[in-house]
Amino acid sequence: MPVLQLEAGHVQYQVEGEGEPIVFINDCGFTQAYWYPSVALLKDTFKCVTIDPRGFGGSETGTAGGTFDVEAQAEDLHQALLALGLGEVHLIGHGFGSLIAGSCLQNHPQDVRTLTLVNLAIAPQDPELADLHARLGQTVMLCRHLLSLPLVGRLILRRYSIERIPSQYRSWIAKDLTRLNPVYFWEMLSSALDENTVGSFWRTVVGTRTPLLLIASADDRLSSLQVMRRLYAQVGAATLATMKNSAHFPMLEFREKFTDIIKTFLRKKLPPPPRFGPES
Repeated sequence: MPVLQLEAGHVQYQVEGEGEPIVFINDCGFTQAYWYPSVALLKDTFKCVTIDPRGFGGSETGTAGGTFDVEAQAEDLHQALLALGLGEVHLIGHGFGSLIAGSCLQNHPQDVRTLTLVNLAIAPQDPELADLHARLGQTVMLCRHLLSLPLVGRLILRRYSIERIPSQYRSWIAKDLTRLNPVYFWEMLSSALDENTVGSFWRTVVGTRTPLLLIASADDRLSSLQVMRRLYAQVGAATLATMKNSAHFPMLEFREKFTDIIKTFLRKKLPPPPRFGPES
């Protein structure tokens, strides 16, 4: 898998297809693998870029004092876009990856052509949701080596609704959690739960004029349909798509429907193809 050398270290990435670039941003704790089924359905029309963020999967920090918070991950994303020469891109953030996408939009708005947020995991002044993620994060870190045990593994992975994911993809989610580096994971999660980070993200998204798509799963235990509706109500212009019977990983549970929503949204935001007159 190709590697980009950035200021803070190197990140592994993959590019598939040609056309308008879509960049996928993973939820905290997961590598790019769970986007591959969606990429397979989108690469005929779009250039699809997936990345393992700093400290996850095949990506590493190059400095002893490197940080792994939302701001640092967003800066890595910006540098990766520059290194790949992508120009304006369609950003798709999932879970806490939405905050990385929002930070990139705030600091480098020239990078973002459209923004899609999938199952946003947090909102301002929502201590219950923040506490849920903090407790789950602690459990995952402490028990990640026990995920292979049937009882423990089922209890933890049930929070991610892994039973709804087609069997051929379930091992990807468990493998990512088993291989977590607790330092990387906890620093990223802690920054994502910070009130200042959440507030800044929320203000950026509410105030943006960038075309915005919100994809919400009705049965997600880690997000909240009410959070997505609250954001939708505060944004001046946005599209909200609710996926019934879907949980935290709609890109795996209902990949055709998920990619159709994205295609429909992006087609509306792309300019029409150029028209060429008859040759003289």
